[in-house]
Amino acid sequence: MPDQSQFFESIFNHVDSAIFVIDVTSQGKFIYVNNNRSHQQGLGVDKFFIKGKTPDDLVPLISKEYASAIKKNYQRCVKEKKPLQYDESFTVDEHKILVNTRLLPLVNKSGRVYRIIGISTYITERKQMEEALRASEEKYKTLIESSNDSIFIIKDGAIQYVNEELLRISGYSKKELIGQPFLNFVVPEERQKVKNYYLNRLAGKKVPDRYESKAIIKSGELLPVEVSVILIQYKGEKATQVILRDISARKKVEEELRLREQEISTITDNVPALVSYVDKDGYYRFINKQYKEWFGIPKKEILGKHYTQVLGKAAQKRIKDYIKKALSGKQVSYEEKLPYKLGGTRWVKADYVPDVDDEGDISGFFALVTDITDRKQTEKAIERHKQELQHLSSQLMHAQEEERQKISQELHDELGQMLTALSINLSSLDKLRTKEYDSQIRERLEESIQLVDTMSEQLNEMILNLRPSMLDDLGLIPTLRWYVKQFKDRNQSKVNLRVTPSKQQLTKDIETVLYRIIQEALTNTAKHAQAENVQVSINRRKASLKVTIQDDGQGFDAEKVSSLPVHEQGSGLTGMRERLLTVNGRLNISSKKGQGTRLDIIIPLGEKA
Repeated sequence: MPDQSQFFESIFNHVDSAIFVIDVTSQGKFIYVNNNRSHQQGLGVDKFFIKGKTPDDLVPLISKEYASAIKKNYQRCVKEKKPLQYDESFTVDEHKILVNTRLLPLVNKSGRVYRIIGISTYITERKQMEEALRASEEKYKTLIESSNDSIFIIKDGAIQYVNEELLRISGYSKKELIGQPFLNFVVPEERQKVKNYYLNRLAGKKVPDRYESKAIIKSGELLPVEVSVILIQYKGEKATQVILRDISARKKVEEELRLREQEISTITDNVPALVSYVDKDGYYRFINKQYKEWFGIPKKEILGKHYTQVLGKAAQKRIKDYIKKALSGKQVSYEEKLPYKLGGTRWVKADYVPDVDDEGDISGFFALVTDITDRKQTEKAIERHKQELQHLSSQLMHAQEEERQKISQELHDELGQMLTALSINLSSLDKLRTKEYDSQIRERLEESIQLVDTMSEQLNEMILNLRPSMLDDLGLIPTLRWYVKQFKDRNQSKVNLRVTPSKQQLTKDIETVLYRIIQEALTNTAKHAQAENVQVSINRRKASLKVTIQDDGQGFDAEKVSSLPVHEQGSGLTGMRERLLTVNGRLNISSKKGQGTRLDIIIPLGEKA
């Protein structure tokens, strides 16, 4: 069997659940003695931060209200002496975290809960927040009151002030302590020594400022304490401030070893994952109770068996290379869909940690395997939904282009012909005018003919903007050259269109997408950028098509805009991205205020692009 300490540390730090260990003192004080990597990451601290601290010490990392709430749960677990499970939420760095927590009490031979094992499973992604942190109205008014140490002040040999922590650990009330000689609470055999310290200190003599002693608490028990003493001014007079620190939590080494074995068993059997140790020959030497839940086989029937007998040959083929790598001394992590012999087919996340001794010899590896089937199914459903939305968007854009083409054709065929006929008729009337009304008729006819010409030009422009027929007849580049010319005639911006020649023929879909995006980009430049120059370049290569649109306008904060929700980014950019999705393209935006804007469009090209 591998070293239990190393085995424990490996499991402890590689499980996804947050695990923490709390000592419960005989006075009911809760002190964190250990926590794993997942718990440290959840709190945003390093592995040394929490050790030796109480819940109150975690303020301001967590709120005072939350610290109070978790202490109540610890107290309930101690009182009931049985496992406690509940959902809770807390905030770290302005992020709300929701977990399901199990508190597992460890009871000593005398029936007292001396330690609590906490296991928190993060459930933020699969459950909405249903409850807020309990608000606590308790506020500490002074630095002393917020201290986790017991503090009292002595003047003229009597106690003048005590903080809440002293009341808690001693069991006395303020009324029972204030005004009483402090020596009444020192064990008889040490009263003379403590008295001498007190008097000599007041006299200015050098005496120890820190020493160990025993205090008599209300229950009659003797509490081992570390005493720190300083001289202060209290209400204008010389006084002594005493800080008592409970040191009863110090354990003997052999007791710690026994507790460690109990911790390993408690943690591994309650982790929602397979935990095992496999020796270098592939035989199970340790497993947790989750193996029975997964495979329906009692632990005793799995221990000592080769892993292929439990997992099956199909699963063994999938993981044999990972096991080989772990037994070569490398740590392994993977996600696989495994067809187990008895446990059905599951998606799993596995971590293998090699068991390497000081001389570099490998005895086996530790395995931690978590079922991620639900997560994979969710990811698959999301991807399928994404593809469905992209297909729907593509169909919608195709329908929109077809409708534009139909409207353009109808405008051309119907209204265009009517305007042409009207122009002919007006020109004919011009020839029939009489001398008597020649001047008036001529003026009206010229106005009418001019109006018809203007309407014809506007109708033609509307038709071309809806769906220029030359895009279907001549292709993208001639259509863009025409559009750029029209754009320059209507606006003050100088537009330069540069095309790298290529023999590749683009599909109608790609041509339509690029025309609409360039049209939208130039329109945005005219409306918002206040640019003097715009450069449009099209470079066709074997594998892709790159289009760059760059202006020297006023620009905008691209990073800020990209961080906004989609519906707040503007329909122009959103429309560009949606069109590009239909041809598997992507859009990159570079812009800063006062530095212009650059759009880079990349579209992959197949053989028949």
